Amino acid sequence: MVAAISPPTRAISRSRSVARRLRRYAPSQTFHLLDRIAKFSSSLPHRGVETISTLIKNRHLDMMELGVRSQDLRAILVAGLSTGDTQAVANAVDAINFLAAAGDTSCLDLLPKATE
Repeated sequence: MVAAISPPTRAISRSRSVARRLRRYAPSQTFHLLDRIAKFSSSLPHRGVETISTLIKNRHLDMMELGVRSQDLRAILVAGLSTGDTQAVANAVDAINFLAAAGDTSCLDLLPKATE
């Protein structure tokens, strides 16, 4: 009889554990993450742009969370574009285009101008 009660009890315990972990997440965590990326992007701009590009493409992230911190986002993208590194510039351009496709056109002015 004890064995029949044990699996549901274990399942309930696991679901409570997952619920506790999910309650720890708050939208402000994305804001803090953007602050931290902006701080280290001045010394490691290629890593900052790579991180923000990956973060923007994450389907679990709400774009509204990024739009609120547009100054930090712009600082990260400007740092990446100013490196001259082809991979960093490609990541920054990709991130800007992804944001524009999602409806945030505030960074379109950062795109490099096409040379003739």
